[in-house]
Amino acid sequence: MSGIKLLPPFVLLVAGFLLCHSIPSWRRYVIRANGQQLTLRSAIAGFGAALPVFAALYLLHAFSDPSASPFANPDTRGEPFGEPFGEPFLQTSLVTLTIAIICLAFTKLVAWYYAFYLGQSRLRQRLAGFARRSVGASVYHRLQRAAQWCHWQSYRFTVHAMRKLIEGDHAETLYLGSLLGTGSGLCMFVLDSRKVIIGNVTGMPEPSAPKEESQIRVLPYFTGHLCEAHLQLHITTDYTPYLDAQSRGEAHRDYAFDIVLAAHKTSYVREFDIRFFRSRFINHHCPCGHPVYNITRSGQAAPPGTS
Repeated sequence: MSGIKLLPPFVLLVAGFLLCHSIPSWRRYVIRANGQQLTLRSAIAGFGAALPVFAALYLLHAFSDPSASPFANPDTRGEPFGEPFGEPFLQTSLVTLTIAIICLAFTKLVAWYYAFYLGQSRLRQRLAGFARRSVGASVYHRLQRAAQWCHWQSYRFTVHAMRKLIEGDHAETLYLGSLLGTGSGLCMFVLDSRKVIIGNVTGMPEPSAPKEESQIRVLPYFTGHLCEAHLQLHITTDYTPYLDAQSRGEAHRDYAFDIVLAAHKTSYVREFDIRFFRSRFINHHCPCGHPVYNITRSGQAAPPGTS
């Protein structure tokens, strides 16, 4: 009997663990937690989620059959209500665990569908070909629109989950904005060595990785350094002509030259407005006398992979 009494809190602990990994606003609290913190937060989440379930079951039993309800009548055949882990608590824990499993399955399904729709897997191509051959053109068009709507909703949920996961982290918020192309779309990274890399974030840091091991993938637009005397930006390499030619389809080959930056070696990061820079700042000079946009023939960026 003692094993049955210990079953509800164990089930609620498992339910809390699943909820912490399925609800975006809760996941950020456990993504880097150690074992003790994870256990505590899973317990808080599990017992917190069980309270409304317990209240709902109490009302359901009270209105359906008050005389037979172990919630309302402690003298029935069920476990007494005053005992800490009687039958009502076992029912509550099992329902809470079921809800947690559904939430986790929904989250995983949305993430899988988003990746599946973006990918070019053989399974997706075969499904599309089968649907095109099996149904009429109008039905296929409706199915295609439904798939696009599901993809859009999964994209919105994925972005919402990521925003909740990094809420309060200014640097990672800038990374996500650059990855999504919001605002200017570019970030300026100043490294500990005072080297400067300006570009578009193409890969976010792994959320579960420690800060000293997290890395950011950046597609560089400009590189340079800070002036030793005045801490003014000196841009010495410009990759934008090659990026523009590649986007227009005029490049002879595609150049993939993402830079991997270690987050712990970055002094600070800020948003970089390339339009403002080109219109107002590109012709300025540093107090040391050098131009901010200090591109010479010898310092012109060569297409990566050609040297």
